Amino acid sequence: MRGSGAIAKAVTHGQERWRYSWYDANGHRRSLLFRTRADALDEQRRQVRAGTFDHKRQVVADGITSRMTLAAYADRWKQEYPIAHKLKIRTRESYEATLRLHILPVRAGSRTLGELPVRDALTFDRLRTLLVEKRAQDRLRDNSLRIIIATLRALCGSAVSDRLLTQDPTAGLRKEIRLTLPTGRRRGERIRAFSQPQLEQFLVVARETSELWDLYVVLANAAPRIGEGIALHSDDIYVDPAGQRHTLRLSRQLDDRGRLGDSTKSGSDRTVALTAGALTALRARMKMRAEWKLRYRWPEMPLWLFTTRSGRPYSQRNVRRDMARVLARAGLPAEHSPHDFRHTFASLHLTAGRPVKWVQEQLGHATAALTTDLYGKWIPTELAAPDLATGLRER
Repeated sequence: MRGSGAIAKAVTHGQERWRYSWYDANGHRRSLLFRTRADALDEQRRQVRAGTFDHKRQVVADGITSRMTLAAYADRWKQEYPIAHKLKIRTRESYEATLRLHILPVRAGSRTLGELPVRDALTFDRLRTLLVEKRAQDRLRDNSLRIIIATLRALCGSAVSDRLLTQDPTAGLRKEIRLTLPTGRRRGERIRAFSQPQLEQFLVVARETSELWDLYVVLANAAPRIGEGIALHSDDIYVDPAGQRHTLRLSRQLDDRGRLGDSTKSGSDRTVALTAGALTALRARMKMRAEWKLRYRWPEMPLWLFTTRSGRPYSQRNVRRDMARVLARAGLPAEHSPHDFRHTFASLHLTAGRPVKWVQEQLGHATAALTTDLYGKWIPTELAAPDLATGLRER
């Protein structure tokens, strides 16, 4: 049966038949009886065309066979993986672009990786060669190589789950090509944060020249990510009647093009403290929004707090362009980005002695260790160490 593709003679009720056997997606053996071998072969061919049969009897998942090409598997993976793992639109687009530009078209002898079966294309040696050539010939930087490796790791992990691969070939790739990961200290060295006078100067100029000044006040004093900030609704604001603790709920984000993502970066909602100054800025935004609705004859009030005069939400790209103009007018370094407000928030609060745990919760970091790795140089250490105990007593 192995050599003939799971087709063999069978005698049932005294009559000779041809049994066609295969394994379904769950690994269970299935079979059908046919009057002639030709009929059994026709059914086998039908399953081959449908992609549900494997001559090696390694049908590993519905519609996936061990001889499936990498390009065919990648097409299927691009549809299923982002949904199963709730990927952001930007991450999904990054994976798709990386596959299209840097993985599938790579030559492997007379064919491309995309034309090879998955088990032949995704081997440690082939992937190592791919990365080495990308670095040497295409002159890709380490950050680009990390994106390629991240895409390969996700793809190979799925291939292992689908039993197309027995092990993940990306293990050890970084070390093999001497690709160093950015440690917390290296990341911290590259962090750009405003000083207190710079932040004040920026907000003063923004108040005078930008319709987004109120957004910048919120970014600086509540530390949402830029996508979370432009996705705020008015009902995300909680005003404490006692005036003790106003809060802001962050539960969604908009991407570079103003498209709504599934959730925040961490995948879960979080509530952050809202200062009196940020609350004042948000109230000013709601007042201006009501004026714009009448002036520009909006049919209804938009859900979004931060909208253009047409009532549409801002995209991250809009905010970056506006911020660049404000930076130029304020005479501040052009390298600053909206994300630097988070760095500024963390650096100034940690310098002032705020607990790392509180800063971590405001920023939405997974652990306090991550916050410490990123912003450790701003945590005060020059404190006098008191005696805890000496064992000395006055006689």
